[in-house]
Amino acid sequence: MAKKRANPDMAVTTEERTSQARLELPSGDMERLRRAARSIGLSLSAFIRQAVLEKTVDVEKRMGTK
Repeated sequence: MAKKRANPDMAVTTEERTSQARLELPSGDMERLRRAARSIGLSLSAFIRQAVLEKTVDVEKRMGTK
């Protein structure tokens, strides 16, 4: 009889895989983003994600899509 290969301790996730985007800004702009993120208690990446998604919602509202 064949041995089972799956490890029963490993959890199976059904989440979608995420994509990455690279952001290249001058150091002055990055520092502004860091300060703004820190002021509301977010990490830099969380702040950027939030800002991009908020802007996307604004654009979708203007275009009448979602």
